[in-house]
This record gives sequence, C-alpha cells and structure tokens, in this order.
Amino acid sequence: MSANFEYAEDGITVLVPNIHAWVCPVNGEAAFMPETADELFKTVSKLLATEFHC
Repeated sequence: MSANFEYAEDGITVLVPNIHAWVCPVNGEAAFMPETADELFKTVSKLLATEFHC
C-alpha cells in the first residue's frame, strides 16, 4: 500500500505522494520503513535548506 509523506516547517509544506508504506486499517495512519523515512528526511531537509537560502 502507499501513503503520502508530508512535512511542514516555517510555513513551508512538502508533500511527497505515493510512498510505499504500511497503512493501519483502523485509523489510516502510515508507517514507513526506517530506510525510506531516512531518505525522505534527508531529501526534504536539502530541499528546505535550498528554499531558505533563496
């Protein structure tokens, strides 16, 4: 199954759609593999760092 990853910081929101995840059938909450989460955070951090320097 897939889910959206969303991160917000200082008024900027980054949305990455359709990331492979385990999604709870009860509440719909997504859990990402640790490696996936690490890559998402690194990528989003770089993106935000670029945005803040512009």
